[in-house]
This record gives sequence, structure tokens and C-alpha cells, in this order.
Amino acid sequence: MSAAKNQEISIVVVDALDAELNALLAESDSDLSRRYPSEHIYTIMPGEPGASGAVFLIARNQGVAVACGALLPSGAGTAEIKRMFVRPDARRGGVARKMLAKLESAALQMGCKTIRLETGTKQPESAALYESAGYRPIPCFGEYAGDPYSLCYEKCFADDGSDS
Repeated sequence: MSAAKNQEISIVVVDALDAELNALLAESDSDLSRRYPSEHIYTIMPGEPGASGAVFLIARNQGVAVACGALLPSGAGTAEIKRMFVRPDARRGGVARKMLAKLESAALQMGCKTIRLETGTKQPESAALYESAGYRPIPCFGEYAGDPYSLCYEKCFADDGSDS
């Protein structure tokens, strides 16, 4: 599927056991395994204790699942974006930006005003997306602290729902 043909992108919340979601997560894991040593890969899987409260989304292009993402509330008005992935043949067509916007919207609907995320040093395309969307680099937090492959970002929203 060509990235240029993403006019029919729909993004929906799915159940943690959704087959399309889990196929995308497996592809994401494979992609990360080619880039990083296994001890430097941080994932949550649907149904894991650490995934409690997570919202999982998939994006479909003309009915075909092409991307996924998750939002994990972490307390105190903060959520973390996890498991964002776009299939290679759907990249460079705006799908990731649409997924990011949908995840941000979901966070705001949950009452979160700060969104954090982690990506890796070997994912410059991800870092560029987040920076262009207004995320600013922050010190690595939680399980990412001290990991030489981790890059962490944060975006804060004003009380009116707009970026600050």
C-alpha cells in the first residue's frame, strides 16, 4: 500500500486482544529488534499488568491496518505514548502524525495535560516527528533513565486544550 494513498485513514480504539493490533505490535517488535539490543527494548503488551488502563488505537488505510499506538495514563495528569508504529509501506504519508494527534486528543479527554514518550537514538524519523509536533527533549524518566539508546520527550497542554 503506497504511503501516498492515505486519504481514507480511520483511527479507532481497539480491544487489547484485537488481532490486527497484535500483528502490528509483532511487526513493531521485529523492527525494534533489528535496531537495538533486546535489553534496550521497552514495550508493553496488551493484558500485561503494566498495561492496565492503556488505550490501544489502530489506523486503517482503506480498511487495512497500517499503524498502532497506545496511551498509558501515569497519574498526576500525565500520560505516556507507547507502541507507536507505522508499517514501512505506509510511512511518509502522514499516518504517524494523524496517530499522534489522535493519541493527544485521547489524553486530553482523559484529563491529562502532559504527555511523555520515549523513542530511541536509532529512530531519527520518530524523533523528528515528535519535535516537529511540539515535543521537547527531557531527561529520561522511569525505566529509560540511564539508557544510552533512549530519547525522552514531553509536551504540555494549556487548560483550554491548546498547546502551551
